[in-house]
Amino acid sequence: MFFSPLTYSSRSAASSPTSSTLSPRPSAPRQLGCTAEDLYAARCGLLHSGAAESKLSREKHASELWYATSLHSVPGIQAFAQRVGANAKVVYLTALLTAFSQGVVQFSDELSSDETRRRETAERIRRWLRFVPGETVTPRPIAQ
Repeated sequence: MFFSPLTYSSRSAASSPTSSTLSPRPSAPRQLGCTAEDLYAARCGLLHSGAAESKLSREKHASELWYATSLHSVPGIQAFAQRVGANAKVVYLTALLTAFSQGVVQFSDELSSDETRRRETAERIRRWLRFVPGETVTPRPIAQ
């Protein structure tokens, strides 16, 4: 995998070949048919505007990512994108999800050997997700 789902939050982390958040397999984005910058731009578009387009893709620093649910449709969709002049690369969704899942496992394995990073990640998760056991919440009477 090419990024950690919990620490991949900056443009420099996406494109730095020496970043600690990058995989020992830097070819993973190329195997998906896109660059790390394209993935970061897709993340930005989705997170900030709920769209495939991002500031990076509009400014031609990265390509939009279009997703195919069938591996056999990737070449046809890519040809269509070129025909209509879209700055887009087509990514097979199953491959992307597989790469992401592998990255999560790799990141989890790496945390087990780095206590400082494990604590930092646990703190980020604690701030991100709140788990409150139901029995600790006292119901309040509904005002009439």
